[in-house]
Parts: sequence; C-alpha cells; structure tokens
Amino acid sequence: MLNTIKVLIIAVMLLSCGKALPVLDGIDSEKWKADRDACQGYRQSVAAAMKSELVKLKGLSEMDVIRLLGKPDENELYKRNQKFYSFFITPGSQLPGC
Repeated sequence: MLNTIKVLIIAVMLLSCGKALPVLDGIDSEKWKADRDACQGYRQSVAAAMKSELVKLKGLSEMDVIRLLGKPDENELYKRNQKFYSFFITPGSQLPGC
C-alpha cells in the first residue's frame, strides 16, 4: 500500500513537470485562434512576427501546437503517421464566405 502511494506521488510529480508553452512575441494567441481561415485579417497583420517566431514552434507536441494556435485550418495525414497542419495567413478561395 505504501509503495503504491509512493508510485502515485512520483507519477504526479513527473507529469506536472511539463514545460510551459512558449510565448510568441507580437502575436495574441486568442486573436490568432479567433481568425479562422484568416477571414478577419489578424493573421495577415502578424505574418512577419509569426515568421520570426517559428523556431519556438519546432519540437512542440501536436497538442501543444493546438493549445497555442488553435485547431488548424487544414491538416493532412502523410506516411508513417506524419501530420501536416496548415494555418491560413491570407484569405483566399478556400472559403467563399471570407
């Protein structure tokens, strides 16, 4: 019983030690998420800032990217379970309602 409690405490400690999401300078994550398909123009206005912050996104897990940038506008499953996420920067022909 005591060993089980020790194992649970250690597991909780290890799971709670995840690193925090990076802060993207010049980009409001909530506004980015709200600008689905780039229809509102926010993403285009911060495109240069996003380009300079891309290095912070490398190495993040799939769920961390979604927490930071929201659900992707498009995604594609490739060989060996590789996933490609697309976030539109400019409105285009992808949605006629933009």
